[in-house]
Amino acid sequence: MPRNTLSVIIPTKNRPALLKRAMLSVAMQDYQGFEVCIVDNNSDQITNGQTRAIVAEFEKNYPAITWHYIHSDKRFASGARNDGMNVSSGDHVIFLDDDDELLAGSIKIRMDVMTADPELSLLYCGGYSKIYPYPFKIYRYYHYNKSLHTDRLMMMSCSSIMINKKIF
Repeated sequence: MPRNTLSVIIPTKNRPALLKRAMLSVAMQDYQGFEVCIVDNNSDQITNGQTRAIVAEFEKNYPAITWHYIHSDKRFASGARNDGMNVSSGDHVIFLDDDDELLAGSIKIRMDVMTADPELSLLYCGGYSKIYPYPFKIYRYYHYNKSLHTDRLMMMSCSSIMINKKIF
């Protein structure tokens, strides 16, 4: 049986220091054989150069992962995510905002759940959040209740979603 492939898409804009932290959380995962698409929608050439340099550093230091730098002219992260989806080659996609991090084992857990059910199209994960500068942690989980959420939008972080690309 062929192994399912995965793409992690990280949109970034004007935050190279945060991007590096997010990328490191991906690089430290115990799952092998995936690609990471850094979608840079910076308009500033200096920041673009910093972002390219960070991607080059990760290509050198973590060669088991395929790293892609993509420049996007989209103004917002949603457009950058779409550009990342268009160039990604994975059967499954995890979005990770540049100011978020994956916990250890996150990719393996998500892939195990997603591939166990071929009909599963979207996986939403609760997030364990460190709230800075406060010295406490919270576990956030959004429970969708159809009868309660008929007239308002249910909010969640894009970094908590995994998509099976077959739905597109």
